[in-house]
Amino acid sequence: MSGDVEGVGPQQIDMLMASLRADESEAGVYFSALCTKLSDALGSRVEIDPGRGRFRRHGAPSSLSITLGDQRFVSSLDNGAMTNSIKHVVRDVALRSDDVALPAWLQALVDALALEAARSEASRIALERLLT
Repeated sequence: MSGDVEGVGPQQIDMLMASLRADESEAGVYFSALCTKLSDALGSRVEIDPGRGRFRRHGAPSSLSITLGDQRFVSSLDNGAMTNSIKHVVRDVALRSDDVALPAWLQALVDALALEAARSEASRIALERLLT
């Protein structure tokens, strides 16, 4: 991100990244907390697939999808491991999908949110919610 979004500076972005990575070591708990935090802040932009299966806790999320502009950020939890991808979407069709490590996925998500926050009041408010 090249400049500050009004009310959202580089230090706040760094704090957000740290808080989103805070409990990465316990994948199931971390993934559930990440889903809750992003859903609370971004509302209808977030789609969460509640996990189903014989040994899965009822209501524990298995995948998360966030659409921002022409990017769809997808993260899923399978057998205690998180997989993350960034899809480049046009008219709801994914033209390209890049698998990325969690830190890169989080950074790209925060960068996309900051870029959108510069253009949209609703996105700026959503980003501020993530920061508080």
